[in-house]
Amino acid sequence: TLSSLARSALASKLGKTADPNFINGGTQPYAANFANWNLTASGLELTFSQGTVAASATGVVTIIVPYSAVSTVANSSGPLTNP
Repeated sequence: TLSSLARSALASKLGKTADPNFINGGTQPYAANFANWNLTASGLELTFSQGTVAASATGVVTIIVPYSAVSTVANSSGPLTNP
């Protein structure tokens, strides 16, 4: 799911500061958790508000999920699988 893809990318990006409680809470499969996104040349960019997936001191967190990974959960005829 997109939630699991985001969790993996967040854990990698945040490294030792990653807190599973924050990450799991902020990536539950609810539309509101994934409301801030963009399509980039590299993949699906997801932006999480301050305090959503990491401590507030971390600020806004942005990750990119590669199209190759997103294609496993996206509509096969949609823009994410045909960038």
